[in-house]
Amino acid sequence: MTWHRAGGGQPTDDGPGAAPREPVTPSPIGLARAIGAGAAAVTLAAGVAAAILLVITIVVAILVEELAPDRGVDLVARGALASLGILVLIGVIGEPLRRGVARILLARDVARLPRGATPPAVERAGLHAGPHGAFMGAGTAAIIVGAILLPIGLLLATDDREALGARVLVPTVGSVLLAGGIALVKQHRRTGPARRRWSARYEALSARWGRAALPVPRAHEQRRHRILNLASGLTGVGGMIFVAGISMRQPGRWADPVSWDERGEQAIDGLLLTGATVMGAALAVVLLIQAGLLVWTGARDGRTVRALERGDRVRLEHVDAVLLDAAPLERVAMVLGVVGWLIASYGWAPTFIGAAESAEEVADIQQVTALALPGLASVAVGWLLGAIGAARLRTRRARIQAVLLRDPRPAPPTPSERADRSADAVRDIALNAGGTIL
Repeated sequence: MTWHRAGGGQPTDDGPGAAPREPVTPSPIGLARAIGAGAAAVTLAAGVAAAILLVITIVVAILVEELAPDRGVDLVARGALASLGILVLIGVIGEPLRRGVARILLARDVARLPRGATPPAVERAGLHAGPHGAFMGAGTAAIIVGAILLPIGLLLATDDREALGARVLVPTVGSVLLAGGIALVKQHRRTGPARRRWSARYEALSARWGRAALPVPRAHEQRRHRILNLASGLTGVGGMIFVAGISMRQPGRWADPVSWDERGEQAIDGLLLTGATVMGAALAVVLLIQAGLLVWTGARDGRTVRALERGDRVRLEHVDAVLLDAAPLERVAMVLGVVGWLIASYGWAPTFIGAAESAEEVADIQQVTALALPGLASVAVGWLLGAIGAARLRTRRARIQAVLLRDPRPAPPTPSERADRSADAVRDIALNAGGTIL
């Protein structure tokens, strides 16, 4: 498995008279595209945080209820779970929208390349997929959420006991989501006008590209982090131990609790505590390893680029990692986004609990509200770092592609290539059919 320098006369299968293949040229990344890439620390992080919030809150709430009942912790847990709606909304609607807009901006930047310059496969794959699937996903999610919120909002609007804000906000949000989702699905369905315009745009862009460098097998996909896999498995084992303890005390959600003697109760408490400890320890190992990998990856990527420019040989998977993976700074941004949403969710707990409990109940946990602002600040910093990381990654990829004439994975065919393949397939079928008949 080798790499080749640009203009180095790399071997091809095209024959001696074939036109030379063009160096791969990453498209220029503008401010809007960098900001859109950084926004993953807001949208995608919200979806990840929702899943983590659900697991952590349920585990902590059960532990506190079973081992040391505390009214304050119970209220914070319930209030934090109410934030799931916000996080899921941002994740399932905001992230697909971000992806769709990112591909539109990518097409704009690829169009700025000089004629004959070929964007790398990672960009051509995004252009080939287009924004339709992302927008369809966002539209479908908006329709589902809007269809749930609208009837609830209509019921609230006729209920004088509810606050005026809820009576106006909920039906308005439900209506906007439902109408927006229907519009997105209508525009980007298989025969929609937006899809036809994108097909014409993609065909015009691909006609400008030169002949791409030969794809090289992606050795980077063969790497495995065994310690991470082991720690992830231990997390699952801890979860099963925890669930076993819960099931012994109450076999089902609506089943009657099972009575045990003192030693049995102690054994169940031990199972719950052991399961939670194993999950927490395994998660801590995963986080520590990931933090170490982020630092190591950042240093390795810089060394890889400098080594290539000096003419030194480097490992292929290190080159592939820079060309195909997210930048280390983008991963740090994602961590900040997830942590920020988790902190903000607990900070919003008193506000949500205040809608259902008395002011005296909320007063005991009111100090938790101070977490909301630092949490949102962490998300904002993640967004900023993600944008900076995307811009730096583009610079590194351009430096590598200036040295190498290679692409680490096959790119989707252009419209003309698809037409040629279709014609060949029809000819082969006709020939085979004729041979069979004769």
